[in-house]
Amino acid sequence: MKRDGETRSSTILTMIDRPATNPSDVALLWGIAWLIIASIVGWYFKIAPTSSFGFVTTGYVSLTWHVVVNAIVWVVSCVLPFAYATLLNRNTRVVELFGRMLFAHWPVTLLMLPALIGDKIAYTIFMAGLRNFDLATSYDVQPIYSLLMTVIVGIVMLWYLYWSYLAFRKSSQRGGLLVFAGFLVVMIVSYYLSSMTLESVYESIFR
Repeated sequence: MKRDGETRSSTILTMIDRPATNPSDVALLWGIAWLIIASIVGWYFKIAPTSSFGFVTTGYVSLTWHVVVNAIVWVVSCVLPFAYATLLNRNTRVVELFGRMLFAHWPVTLLMLPALIGDKIAYTIFMAGLRNFDLATSYDVQPIYSLLMTVIVGIVMLWYLYWSYLAFRKSSQRGGLLVFAGFLVVMIVSYYLSSMTLESVYESIFR
């Protein structure tokens, strides 16, 4: 029998590696569940994604549009990783990669929490600066808040990248330093692609 310490250690490792240890259909179902939850929370509290890694406070946007926008983020943020995975391994299954990476994306929804429990104006200024890679204004206006948000964003980003890489590696059956380096490039490009796509979508919504 396993000792209690070994059991706890095994459970923690399983949780940490969840995007890879989950069966692909379970990962997809949990990912869809989080997408729906994020859409409902965003609709109720008027928070919407600006990219695969970022949010903004908004005026009223219907729940249907929130679901559509979050689905767009999912699809756009997975297209390039899937193309890269296919280059590495032609047998990569689209449903598995999209499902695992959708599950791996849920930590990003934690970035909505500061807008729910904190100053929405400070949140908006910080997230706008984050999107433009210029946090000077945010630090000038709210230095302590901005520092706390920077720590939160850093932790969530590392968590998201780690889980996404686990999902990618499990789906493509490829790994290693060079594969990881290529994966980071793909994720960065996917971020910009999702940002540009949502910008066009919001122009259509608020026209």
